[in-house]
Amino acid sequence: MLIRRVQDGMARRIHISELAARNGFQVKQCLYDDVQKRAIVSAEFGRIEQDMRAGFIDQSIELPPDWTSSQRITATARVRLQRSIESFSTYFKHQSFLEEKEWRLVGIVSANDGSRAKWRTRGNLILPYCCLDIGPSGGSPVPVRRVVIGPGVDPLLAKHSIAFVTFGRQPRIEIETSKCTLRVQ
Repeated sequence: MLIRRVQDGMARRIHISELAARNGFQVKQCLYDDVQKRAIVSAEFGRIEQDMRAGFIDQSIELPPDWTSSQRITATARVRLQRSIESFSTYFKHQSFLEEKEWRLVGIVSANDGSRAKWRTRGNLILPYCCLDIGPSGGSPVPVRRVVIGPGVDPLLAKHSIAFVTFGRQPRIEIETSKCTLRVQ
């Protein structure tokens, strides 16, 4: 299976299923089609609404002890809705990125996990990420075979950077520029 790892606007596709399982992640295929996305969202909202009407209360959610049953049911639905939207946001992508045919590692790393949780900036945002060792020291070397340079990066500089970093370490790497025209400002 291939997956895309984005760093500094460049995507690297790597074989990933074993690496994902070893780190507690799932491999998800990105979804680009708006009709399919709406169907998934609608089905999930329908399940939440059905459970709400049935009076389902998630006991794992900590709620104030003096809340009524109705308040607990509503809170359960809201938390499930929030979790669903968070989940969808990890693999729903704009349709202009369809040519990438991207797969992603999806999982939760606690912000308190200092050995895995990392932070970086992009523009005026602070973004969380998690480092996974895909080299020989990580126990499962994953060769990089193809790099897709995203629309927000200078393609010529990126190609030279990749060639410089991988010279003598990696066999021939296919480098291409994304056809996506969507740019993040």
